[in-house]
Amino acid sequence: MAKQRRIPRMIWLPGTRRQRRRPTRVAGDSGSHRDKLGRDLGGKRPPRSYGVLAMYISTLAAVGGILWATPRPKQGAVPVTAPAYAKQNGPGLGRWLASTRVSLASAEAWLRAGVPLYRLVVPQPVPASWSSWLAAGVTAAAGTRINSLQSLLGQEIPGLKGAPAPSRPPRPRSAKHHPRAATMAELPGAGHRIWAVLGRAPAIGIFQTRSTESFWPVLAAGRATATTTDWSKTVVAVGWTLARDLHQKGLMVVQSRVNNMTDGLLASDYHAYRTAEQLKRRYRTLKVLLDVNRATVNVPSVTINGQATARITLIVGTNTVLPDPTWRRDYAFAQILTADLRRIAPGILGRPAIMRVPYRYNEEVMPLDLVVQIGGPNNTLSQEMAAAGDLAAALKTVRDQGWLKTSPAQA
Repeated sequence: MAKQRRIPRMIWLPGTRRQRRRPTRVAGDSGSHRDKLGRDLGGKRPPRSYGVLAMYISTLAAVGGILWATPRPKQGAVPVTAPAYAKQNGPGLGRWLASTRVSLASAEAWLRAGVPLYRLVVPQPVPASWSSWLAAGVTAAAGTRINSLQSLLGQEIPGLKGAPAPSRPPRPRSAKHHPRAATMAELPGAGHRIWAVLGRAPAIGIFQTRSTESFWPVLAAGRATATTTDWSKTVVAVGWTLARDLHQKGLMVVQSRVNNMTDGLLASDYHAYRTAEQLKRRYRTLKVLLDVNRATVNVPSVTINGQATARITLIVGTNTVLPDPTWRRDYAFAQILTADLRRIAPGILGRPAIMRVPYRYNEEVMPLDLVVQIGGPNNTLSQEMAAAGDLAAALKTVRDQGWLKTSPAQA
């Protein structure tokens, strides 16, 4: 193979005449000039395609001019059921007629003279817009409004012609107050508010996952579990008793009385999770979150100070199935709380007093988050409320010990 010889580039110096730079050429055996990609140039520089670039720029300029010249519509989209004779402001025969300075009366006279059946086709009075005359003529000839669904169906269903036109229900006015001020007449206490806030800076949050769970003697026919939507007879009332007793002992509390059972039992955990997140997000001062519940099986009551009382079991979720980085803090908090319950109300704790389960039960929302199981369906509402009072006394003792003075991350 013959040795290739590289032709040096031309160098420009200041003051010299500027010349056009040529690509590096490689002289081979064939004597033809090739660029670095090996394409045969025939000794000439390839032509530059400025035409494509110019066409691209001109297209962009044309599109920009069209967008700039197009007038912006003053109104939104017109629905299908809008009146056929609505006045149109867009381009059309009306704009052309206005540019020719021909009055509408003159145009109507021309049509009356040139079209013998003009009055039979176009209804009177004449539509204000020329672009509506076609729709008006078709409507008059067909005997029905082409843009009315009820009129079109009336041609096929004779009985529908006498039916009144459907009216859109009025849009409800937005409440001026905060959604937390919404009320429900069936809720006990706190002015029947769905979000019962007792104190300016609540430290304890209460909600109910199985919000429709009730107690004896509320028992539906053919059902082994007592449930009702009468909130004064459900665990919502038990949670309210706990919140009221805590507030009377000097603690600030918020109770969510949101119904988490609207979509059944399977979806209640998901709705309860959203409720717990709302409590955490809306009330930044929360240190403890309690899910008031009851067992699904009968739990024997206990007599404390001469009063029948339901038993209490604390449920602590772990990270066996799903991660819960704060479950050990929950377990330590449950141990402190059960120790105070044993001292305040001996015999009130169930068996076991603390139930560790492999599931989280939404206790991953924040530290010091527990499920409080009070009694079962065989207990009465008075027994449940008595247990809630003892639990409130134990929580006050925990507060006095300093658990609620620290942040959840330090607890």
